[in-house]
Amino acid sequence: MTRQIPMGERLWLTCTILFAWSIATLADEKPSGFSPQKLEAIPAALKKAVEKKQVAGASALIARNGQIVHRTTVGLQDIEANKPISEDTLFRIASMSKPITSVAVMILVDDGKLKTTDPLSKFVPEFKEMKVLVPSKDGKSYELVDAKREITIHDLLTHSSGITYRLINKPFVANMYIKAGVSDGLSETPGTMADNVKKLAKMPLVCQPGSAWEYGLNTDVLGHVVEVVSGKSLEEFFRERIFEPLKMNNTFFN
Repeated sequence: MTRQIPMGERLWLTCTILFAWSIATLADEKPSGFSPQKLEAIPAALKKAVEKKQVAGASALIARNGQIVHRTTVGLQDIEANKPISEDTLFRIASMSKPITSVAVMILVDDGKLKTTDPLSKFVPEFKEMKVLVPSKDGKSYELVDAKREITIHDLLTHSSGITYRLINKPFVANMYIKAGVSDGLSETPGTMADNVKKLAKMPLVCQPGSAWEYGLNTDVLGHVVEVVSGKSLEEFFRERIFEPLKMNNTFFN
């Protein structure tokens, strides 16, 4: 079983690698443009993260002008099997379907089948009357108020609908999502995309629609909208309208 790394830890690791890359370009540069001494510091930084159990393992690569300057692998890709990370280890990269889903939405806009100004409830009635969660000043409690307006397709495209992710929010918000069985996309839950979206419609928004940027499950909702409007599964729509026309023969969604 591979340990899933929380977003905060992934961000820390990313910053560590970027910092290591930046310091590697400082004094005492070799022909590649990087400092050998600084490059040598990268493995130690990554090993420290593994030893602190901030990550199970990591792989770093720096390249310039088509040449690999530095490559490091540390830790495990599978903790239970004690399998180390190798240079060929495949990593899951999240959110890769977000831009493709947005393209799918805009294809439907071009087809004249929806507008970005359309209310979400036109396609998913469960989102007709939403509540907004307003935290107390101390952040320990909250009250629910009516949404001032409906969520639009534009709000979803710009992550300004008020829909959030449980893993990046306050505990009482996260607990609501967990109790409702709403998937964050990092774990499998029973049912279809439509089922998950309808569960999400019962959750309060964390800001008024259109009032603030809030990274969340907006693209999941858009994926369901694509299915409703097109009458096809998201997998079929991607394949027929995007992947096959662009000859993206090694790209799949399921």
